Amino acid sequence: MIDTDDILEHIGAAAGIWCAADTDTPDLAAAADLVVARGLRDISVAPAAVPIVWPWLEHTNVQIAARFYLSPASRVATFDDVSDIAARINSAFKQGASVAQVFMRLVDVASFVQNLTPIRSDLFFNKDLVIGLNIGEIDASDWVELIENLNQIGASLLLVLPQDRGLKSDFVGRVYGVLDGPVEKFNGALHWYLGAGQSRAEQVVRLATAMQPQIMPRLKFWVA
Repeated sequence: MIDTDDILEHIGAAAGIWCAADTDTPDLAAAADLVVARGLRDISVAPAAVPIVWPWLEHTNVQIAARFYLSPASRVATFDDVSDIAARINSAFKQGASVAQVFMRLVDVASFVQNLTPIRSDLFFNKDLVIGLNIGEIDASDWVELIENLNQIGASLLLVLPQDRGLKSDFVGRVYGVLDGPVEKFNGALHWYLGAGQSRAEQVVRLATAMQPQIMPRLKFWVA
């Protein structure tokens, strides 16, 4: 894991620790210790790592988020796709996870919501659902429908910047797009995973403070 001290000092309690899928057991232990030592509330791990970190965190208030990926290559997600991921989420919950982060393409959100809604209450009883999307896929015209789907399923949103191409990413413009109105109707939390460094997180904080200060308590930044 990279040195995260500067980022954590800046973001504070709004940070969660993100462990890569290939993180080995000693580094998972170190991450769990860091979360507790810093007084943080969240750690995100691959599903296979949930039973590894659980013994270190079961007597704390830390939430373990398990990451899942809904990614049919050339078609919209089907009922079978959603059923498969629901079964894997249920297994992670039984092993100690309390949050499921499900990453998907924007085109799959409506189908995912439609197919998960009938079992949402039972599957996520006392648990949280977070839908993860590439912020680069979301245009201003997409936000109304996306927010409606997220509210329908009772999900928070995690926006990811998988490749920072500087000005070509139009990151500030896309953050502006969600803060300029749509987020006012959003019932969930707004999470961010923005890669190394804190400059992008600072941009989000500055824009949110200026445009939608009431959502500041609902922001979370994941740090690798």
